[in-house]
Amino acid sequence: MFIILFFYYLIYHYYQFINYKTAEMNKPPSFIYAWVTQKILIVCSLLFLAGCEKANIPNNGEDSPGTEIQNGRKVKVNITTIDDLTDLKQVCTRISYCVFSNNGKLYSIRHQGITDKDFGSPTLTIEDGQYHLVIIAHNGLGNISVESEEKIKFKDNKITDTFAYSTNIDVESDKTISVELERIVANIRVTIPDPMPKEVKQMEFYYTGGSSTYSSLSGYGSVNSRQTEYRNVTDDMIGKNSEFNIYTFPRDENGEVKLTIKALDKDKSTVKSIQYEDVPISKNTCIIINSTLFKGDNTGGGNDDNINVKPDIHIPINSSNITDITNCY
Repeated sequence: MFIILFFYYLIYHYYQFINYKTAEMNKPPSFIYAWVTQKILIVCSLLFLAGCEKANIPNNGEDSPGTEIQNGRKVKVNITTIDDLTDLKQVCTRISYCVFSNNGKLYSIRHQGITDKDFGSPTLTIEDGQYHLVIIAHNGLGNISVESEEKIKFKDNKITDTFAYSTNIDVESDKTISVELERIVANIRVTIPDPMPKEVKQMEFYYTGGSSTYSSLSGYGSVNSRQTEYRNVTDDMIGKNSEFNIYTFPRDENGEVKLTIKALDKDKSTVKSIQYEDVPISKNTCIIINSTLFKGDNTGGGNDDNINVKPDIHIPINSSNITDITNCY
């Protein structure tokens, strides 16, 4: 009844306003009807658009929020080992716990940082049902962002040493899950035995064939990416041999990448460059390239350089300097 009365109230005042404007503007009633109706439609359209508009939040991983459930069963997660180690903080600085429903949609996600008291052992709240639990541990500068089970992305598409765990869980009561994380990246380590020239200020590593996006369903990279990493050359590196580490997700069991290395001066001009074709990569392996970048007048291919593949290598990190790792053992 209230709505009906309010509707009649609006109609009454609408006609009163029409009569008022007819006298004020000295225009025929048809013109006033059209003029007032136009204004009303404009206002209604603006209100409709404002109500439908969503906030434009960048999905780059840095501000990827957690979406946790408040009511449900308590599922305790204990990460027991990570590459046969018990100290998580030795190999990762961030962990994300992704819970997917049976239809593949993200049900909840929780992010942890290395300073959290329950780092590696959170309690998740999950309603009764069947789910796909995916845990990602890494060293990126921001949280992961999740588009789907097959598209898990990292801030600025920068890949660090990364570990994962994936399993289906049936939640009917409170439970505890013991987790063993496994390395899911290939580490390409470039060692340069020749002295670093003083004019070199930065190293550029451009590589294709790997992926910067991870699929929790296949356990491999899901996108054919073009990745570029930069490493600054500090004064204490001049005149010495050097070592650089880059990472990628292999897209299948035995993948290959094409790698181009450039030494850049202060103006970003190329001092030296070298290219490697068909560098073999696979998960949980360290590919060591002994590069001849600064040897002689070399500016071309480096396929004759010594490339070694070492499986199951533990690579601890210095958590205070995770953006430019030059000492991994």
